Amino acid sequence: MSRIVEYLKEVNLDNEEYLNKYIWNSTTEELIIIIEHFKKLIEQDYIIKTYNPFTFLPNNELSGTGGCSELSCKIKRATRFAIFSSLYAEDVYIQLNFITNPHYEFDIEEINSDYESYFYFRYDLQCDIAILNTYSKLIESGIVHIAPPKNLYCKNCFQKQLLGSENFIDIEPIKKSILTKVKLYIDSYDKYNNFATFKVENIDEFFPEHGQIFTIPPKDIIKLPKSIRKAGSLITDKNLINDFVDNFVEEEFVSSCYYASYCRNNNAKFITNKISDGMFMELTNQKNRPNHGLDYYNAMPKYDMPFVADITIEKALHLREVEGESFNKYRVALNKSISQQCKTNSPVELRDIYDDILFPAFYELDEKLKNIRNGFFKKTFYEITLLGTVISAGLYTGLIPNNMTDIMKSLGIGTSASITVGRQIFSKAPWKETLRENDYYFLWQLKRSIDKNL
Repeated sequence: MSRIVEYLKEVNLDNEEYLNKYIWNSTTEELIIIIEHFKKLIEQDYIIKTYNPFTFLPNNELSGTGGCSELSCKIKRATRFAIFSSLYAEDVYIQLNFITNPHYEFDIEEINSDYESYFYFRYDLQCDIAILNTYSKLIESGIVHIAPPKNLYCKNCFQKQLLGSENFIDIEPIKKSILTKVKLYIDSYDKYNNFATFKVENIDEFFPEHGQIFTIPPKDIIKLPKSIRKAGSLITDKNLINDFVDNFVEEEFVSSCYYASYCRNNNAKFITNKISDGMFMELTNQKNRPNHGLDYYNAMPKYDMPFVADITIEKALHLREVEGESFNKYRVALNKSISQQCKTNSPVELRDIYDDILFPAFYELDEKLKNIRNGFFKKTFYEITLLGTVISAGLYTGLIPNNMTDIMKSLGIGTSASITVGRQIFSKAPWKETLRENDYYFLWQLKRSIDKNL
């Protein structure tokens, strides 16, 4: 049993309704005490296992800890990645956004000094606990590990060191490219609390899910004409736009390098759904330039890894336990097949993976079961929903093709598809073979186990 999950259950913080009441009704001092206790429990739970090809570190967009700040969006992404992890991962390292921040110093007076500080302290804590609850089954199963503060870099310190290097990587071309197309719109404005937010559009390479909302610093609000301080207004102040792009691109670049560095130190594979990560990784691998020890930042995503979306984590974990050998066999086979398909230098799309790899295997299993049951059988895979999650193909040792950005765009990163099966026979194996001999038996059996009509 995980100490952190056990504690959440013990104090009823695994209950969504109670969690909301507790966060907003407790004093700041009480919440700081519980944060410190969380840190201790997370540190006690944390382990780094030996290398396994299915050890992953997701970026914060995929894990739900970062990206869009809307809680419902965070939980949606966390749930999706939890399903992915239950289907593929041996170990996953998640980094919380708030609780485990290595440099966060809690000052009660400062937190209570204004509405914005008071709100975000509580909201960020609520989001982190909700994320812990979303991954609780996987944490209990020893699959998901929450990284404690002492095992994390401070991103601010990392950024100062990285961007302060002499002759460092030039990210100005990316900034200039963004400035030609980015649009900033006022999303909300509260004149009583001097609080405003803006939405960013036209840079989908950074936002795989949807545009994101940012807070405007109070010192910059006064620079905005009163006429545009309303939802939907376009921000045209060039200084504000330039400042945003400068800070945003630098933070995104540092984040990519940060995750890749963490992966190297923890024998993990970096998983990302952001085209921007590929753009940055390509910059770090250019020939004939000082790399300052950054050669290991080659964390390029190489292909889409599909997973069945309409399952429960509980079902997947149960079948993993019962069908351990089949589980390992299927994920190794799928990983190998997709890797080989990727080496052809042709775009590997989600539909191709289904058509060429999964459907023939599912059809073969259906036919075997039909023969075993003498015809009394209902087909399993008439419709299956697959979602693509981008996964890096290796441990950052390969070279990045010069056209990798174009390749990534052609992959349709961040897309999903609902595929209806309507094909003829692909292959037919001897019915006397056992079902478990098929590499994809585990995934097939998982789908059957959740079909209520069977």
